[in-house]
Amino acid sequence: MEQDYEQIIASLDTMGDEYKIVGILRNLPDKYKIKGLNRLKNEICMAMVISAIENKEIKRELIKRLGKDLARAFVIKSLDDMEKIEYLEIIQDDHAKASIVISIKDEKLQEEAIGKIDNNLWRADAISGIKNIITRLKYLSAFSEIFLKYHILSNITVTSEELIQNFDVIDDDISKAVACTFIEDEKFKKHIFDQLTNEVARSILLSTIQDNDYKKEKLASIADKKTRSLVVAGFSQISQKEQYMDKIEKTYEKLGLDDDVTAGIEIENEGMFGPVLWRISNIIQDWSADRDGSLDKGDGVEIISPILHDNDRDVNDIYYMCKTLKDCRTRCFFPLWRSHPYWC
Repeated sequence: MEQDYEQIIASLDTMGDEYKIVGILRNLPDKYKIKGLNRLKNEICMAMVISAIENKEIKRELIKRLGKDLARAFVIKSLDDMEKIEYLEIIQDDHAKASIVISIKDEKLQEEAIGKIDNNLWRADAISGIKNIITRLKYLSAFSEIFLKYHILSNITVTSEELIQNFDVIDDDISKAVACTFIEDEKFKKHIFDQLTNEVARSILLSTIQDNDYKKEKLASIADKKTRSLVVAGFSQISQKEQYMDKIEKTYEKLGLDDDVTAGIEIENEGMFGPVLWRISNIIQDWSADRDGSLDKGDGVEIISPILHDNDRDVNDIYYMCKTLKDCRTRCFFPLWRSHPYWC
């Protein structure tokens, strides 16, 4: 058996793909995992092997060989909770800290560890990994940035009913409005809307309510132009949008596409209301959005149109989307057009 392991280690020299080497080494006894580490240059690959070592003393010694915090974090996540807390003291990178905190199983230790993360974005990322929904809701008010409030709730798996049952733990208007965008019960959302005094919060919540008559009734209470646009863009009928949006002189025309061609648009944007637009499917029908982590401030959103045709409805939707982005003062980056025949 020892000879077989030695042959496996010797064969690694002929492999160029370090991830394949990792797959082999992780299934060998500790002695040969350690021997095989010399075949690896990529620190993440080394960390993947070290994390599979059963001997904890050896594992702790090998962590010292890793220079990058993200690689160290990969190994630290394989330790027990108390050791994770201790190792957080030597980790400087907040991204690495967040990944460790998310892996902590004990809820009290996890909350204690969150306080060791300085960067707001990575702290919110760690909170988004907490399974207890009450704890997450309580944390919302600790962040002033709207996009971080959305991030904390972005991957929740609880039902609307569970959110409603625990809603009382939220103590600021913006957080209440953000939480309501994850709730389907319109009656409850209307009840919360009537309690809100912050105009931004009222607009965020109102933009996700489907009842157009209710929206029209409440729209008069919103004076701020940028937040009002979020609500108006959500009206299902063009005539309603025309009536309520603070319109500039129409300067747009049809797209000029051939009859057998359709088009699509992707718009990258960032700014305070970016995360509101991340919920764009609740605001403008058939449009969707995903968070875009490639943008500098972490509040980036990529907005994606449905398949567009050269007709009044789709051209108007493009106009209202761009007008909403302009009114919300988000920073937008190069719309990308993709055209294709119907048969594609």
